Amino acid sequence: MLQALDEPLEEYRVPRHSFRARSALLSALTALLLSTQLLAEELPTARPGAVGLSADRLDRIRPAMQLPVDANQVAGIQTLVSREGRIVHEELIGTMDFESGRALRGDAIFRIYSMSKPIAAVALMMLFEEGKFLLNDPVTKFLPELAGMKVFVEEGEGGPVLEASPRAATMREVLNHSAGFGYGIIPEGLDPVEDLYRAAGVLDRDQTLAEMITKLSRLPLRYAPGTDWYYSLSNDVQGRLVEVLSGQPLDVYLRERIFEPLDMPDTGFTIPDEKLDRFTSNYFIDEEGHRLIDSPEQTRYAPGLEFFSGGGGLVSTARDYMRFCVMLLRGGELDGVRILGPRTISLMTMNHVPEGVRVDLVGSDMAGVGYGLGFGVVLDVARYGSPTSEGAYWWGGAANTGFWIDPVERVVGVLMTQRFPGDQPFAPLLQSLVSQAIEK
Repeated sequence: MLQALDEPLEEYRVPRHSFRARSALLSALTALLLSTQLLAEELPTARPGAVGLSADRLDRIRPAMQLPVDANQVAGIQTLVSREGRIVHEELIGTMDFESGRALRGDAIFRIYSMSKPIAAVALMMLFEEGKFLLNDPVTKFLPELAGMKVFVEEGEGGPVLEASPRAATMREVLNHSAGFGYGIIPEGLDPVEDLYRAAGVLDRDQTLAEMITKLSRLPLRYAPGTDWYYSLSNDVQGRLVEVLSGQPLDVYLRERIFEPLDMPDTGFTIPDEKLDRFTSNYFIDEEGHRLIDSPEQTRYAPGLEFFSGGGGLVSTARDYMRFCVMLLRGGELDGVRILGPRTISLMTMNHVPEGVRVDLVGSDMAGVGYGLGFGVVLDVARYGSPTSEGAYWWGGAANTGFWIDPVERVVGVLMTQRFPGDQPFAPLLQSLVSQAIEK
């Protein structure tokens, strides 16, 4: 699936006296040339040793990933690794689902949840490169509905106590989760602001992004913009900003500006009927077993969806997402198509968290990590606890999918699986196993 055809075409000789043979052979040659072109668009493969990796050490990945499959912690896991844009490892372990027992396929489609976030950020930064906004512009310049939002102070006897925000959030703060927004994903009763977001239905799937912004405008900020960091629905706000600044619906913009140019045909907000046999099932798994929450037969990703969530709404394949990551690694270009400039990617992968502010993800301190404009960024390798490089950037999804890009070692890793809750260290484990295989 991921090999490039690099052998020369054989010489074809056509007898002058045979027009029919000449025509048939021309058709065959055209078909072969077309198929060669399609294959050439795939990322090339390489033996691990040819790019400075130990094949024996990479072989440690499979048994490590086999353990959670054998323990029924997941139905299947797919791992994909590249160095210098060349595929050096791919493993398919387990099945598409627990019920059918069908082997996991290389072109399986997964719900990537928050791995949508870097894509939404890239989409918005493409418009930054077109001069549509500056990072220090107030978001209200483009979404005036968000003017006058108040800040939550405490829960009072008659309801929440609010105060005026000293200023509107900037575009930078919307891109790096320091705008003050909540999310609405924390279990009920644990956080009063999250409860307000959930009660308002701010992430309802039967709405448009414009309607989401209207709901958000009536809700409080968690804190004054720029004073803290909180994992939020900022990427869904980014999605609406893309619509306003580009004049296109988010799904159309992503398809025409990112997915089609990068040859990511299986990435989108919905899954068509003809691809349902490639769609994995998703489960909630705990000590009591597994509970099916979304399947090809009964899926929330059917065509007709109107809420295009830049924060968590995409489906994709390991192959598609690897192409997106390699584009980033190569400074914004892949196969002659430029999505972003290298200086912009450098800007996005710097730490933009306000000084003195801690990055924590749903109450869990992320040691050694900052946050850029769409990515977590490794700032302190020792505290981070994995032998990657300072400046590596990454993110993951709620169903335990994950990716990372190490721009120093020129390594990319993608892991796909489907399991709630997203508390398993599969992607960090893959990162460590790949890093320990680097020899030069």
